[in-house]
Amino acid sequence: MKPEIVVVVVLYQQLFSQSPTYGPLSKALSEKHIQLIIYDNSPQRQQNELFEKENTIYYHDPQNPGLAAAYNYALSQANERTRCIVTLDQDTTLVDDYFEILRQVAVSEECV
Repeated sequence: MKPEIVVVVVLYQQLFSQSPTYGPLSKALSEKHIQLIIYDNSPQRQQNELFEKENTIYYHDPQNPGLAAAYNYALSQANERTRCIVTLDQDTTLVDDYFEILRQVAVSEECV
């Protein structure tokens, strides 16, 4: 079953492992809290162990079509369980428990 939170990270000429989002995303993936989409606009395809994990999609588009294409791709991967979509850039900085807090809010019936 896919998680209720879809996260898309847009990369351009930066290794995913060097992105500030790497640690929190790795933790959230291991706890199966998120569906992760890495949309890589870099000229060269990259490899990372997280790309092979369940609930991870690595999409490489060297034509660099921009953010709208990446966000539309993420929307196309959402399903009926998706409660929220999070859009991040390669330089976004998050607190370590960001996705745990987001998961609690996503499953809550309360408005935020």
